Amino acid sequence: MERISGALALGTLGDQDPSARLACAGLLCAYLRAVPEGWDAEGLTMPRTESDVRDEITAVIARRLRSGTGDQWLPAHFDFARAVFGSNADLSRCELAATCTFDGTVFTGTATFDRAHFSATDGAPQGWGGPTAPDPATAQSVAPAPHPAEREAVRHSFTDATFVGLASFVAATFDGTATFVGASIRDQADFSYATVSRDLVFAHAVIGGLDVTCLVVGGDLNLGFAEVAGVYAGRLTVNGELSLADARVELACFLPESRIGTLCVDRATFADLLDLGRSRIGAWSAEDATFHGSVDCAGTGFTAEAFGSQ
Repeated sequence: MERISGALALGTLGDQDPSARLACAGLLCAYLRAVPEGWDAEGLTMPRTESDVRDEITAVIARRLRSGTGDQWLPAHFDFARAVFGSNADLSRCELAATCTFDGTVFTGTATFDRAHFSATDGAPQGWGGPTAPDPATAQSVAPAPHPAEREAVRHSFTDATFVGLASFVAATFDGTATFVGASIRDQADFSYATVSRDLVFAHAVIGGLDVTCLVVGGDLNLGFAEVAGVYAGRLTVNGELSLADARVELACFLPESRIGTLCVDRATFADLLDLGRSRIGAWSAEDATFHGSVDCAGTGFTAEAFGSQ
């Protein structure tokens, strides 16, 4: 109770004194980065009482990151790198600046980022200048591509993060690139109805299941060298390249009615069905790919250039 009271006191202090918010945010994050009492590093578990404390601290932070609560500290800078969250990390509807990194973070239970906004603050470009990237196959309008010099200016990072339970990003928006390189998502990752202005990167990640239904990616969706139990989607839009190069998909990969600029499955292994039915694909490459199940392309449209290159 003392630790929870301390967290509440830090929140109140920041509410009353804006000049103290940076220090308060640092102290709250410092607790989350500390090794939990009774921590089982192998099983990634902690006692219920410690998990509850961390959930309460997360709730204190989340309230200051949500507009409309009356207590928001926006813009606010929280560093969650190498933090250990409790069993219910609820950061839904939060405004997360580009400095809010989650590299090496451990989520011991459910991680909820539904309708969160990963913003392009901290001096990063607010607009995405430049022409829209050419995409002969994509009918749905997506975010315009930034000038090349701005492409990596905004990066929201979950590199090497571990999600023990569900990782939910339903209807979340990313103003820039979102990277989950090397992440371990033991349960399902749900990105349905989310929007990513630039690239979404899962390279070398291990994912229990990936739901990308109605996900819109303005740049590339990279699953290169990833290990995925299954991919579930309908009406996925990727303005650039959807890469499954060198990836392994253990169960079915459903991508029906999708709009994909370029599809690359070079050296990928599909243990079950690959469903591309009624999709529109601008270009494709499947060099040395292995299909142990069937490939459904019924009603799929390819550009003449895509066929001519194969």
